[in-house]
Amino acid sequence: MTKSYYNVDTNETWTEEEIREEFNALKRNGELEDFYEDDFEYYLKNCLVENNGSLQEIAPDYEIENRRRWTATKIAAQSEMKYEDILNVLQKYNVHGNWTMYEINNRPTDIDELQEMVEQELGLR
Repeated sequence: MTKSYYNVDTNETWTEEEIREEFNALKRNGELEDFYEDDFEYYLKNCLVENNGSLQEIAPDYEIENRRRWTATKIAAQSEMKYEDILNVLQKYNVHGNWTMYEINNRPTDIDELQEMVEQELGLR
């Protein structure tokens, strides 16, 4: 399973392979600090937000999908829309797609806002 990371400075999502390619390019161009040597894992660790970097590891796909399903269930419970239709819209727009595990476990989900988005997408508003 490929890990993905969210860059808080550039608002971009990067795969671990893309970060490795950047690491190798920096190494080839002589732009990599000597203390990284050939240690990609050390480089990646130092790029993380908790180490004053700009990358946050995105939650695994199954955790994100579980959160989408939880959200779809909440919206379905307070509306007349079908669960499957709601889930399809949430998947289409990659809702929760770049959330970290911290966010999955702690960030509140604005159910009303997402319900409005789903209703608009389904032509109900």
